[in-house]
Amino acid sequence: MIEPVLKHFENELIGGLGVPEIALGVGGTTTMATAEYQERLLEAEVRDDQRRLKRFYQANVFKVASVPEMARLVWRPLKAEDVYRLSEKLCREIEHGIISPAAASKKLGYAPEDLQGAVMSSTLVPTSNGEERQLKLELLRRAVKGN
Repeated sequence: MIEPVLKHFENELIGGLGVPEIALGVGGTTTMATAEYQERLLEAEVRDDQRRLKRFYQANVFKVASVPEMARLVWRPLKAEDVYRLSEKLCREIEHGIISPAAASKKLGYAPEDLQGAVMSSTLVPTSNGEERQLKLELLRRAVKGN
């Protein structure tokens, strides 16, 4: 007769944490749609808590601890999809010359040595207008010569 006692503790855990049953790996009566809805609600709640904690730490704790004003608290992504979306965004920014590959690598949490030996297409590296003009002139000369 230990099962009712275990069920009681399970219910207390779920109620106390405010986490959906499915997130704890229990609750066989939840449908897929309900589970996805509960997951979205939980994520929104966690992000809200993160935002509040970030503001508190940056406004109060960082000042007391003499942390430089430029320092920011950055939370790890909640899900793998968040990392993938950030990676896609940073790749587009690299392509358009907004940020460097090193900056993107740092934002994604890679170690600096991870960039060593990385191969990149020359189209991803932004050039100055003078270099771009020289390249266009050289290509035009080659086209005229037939090379």
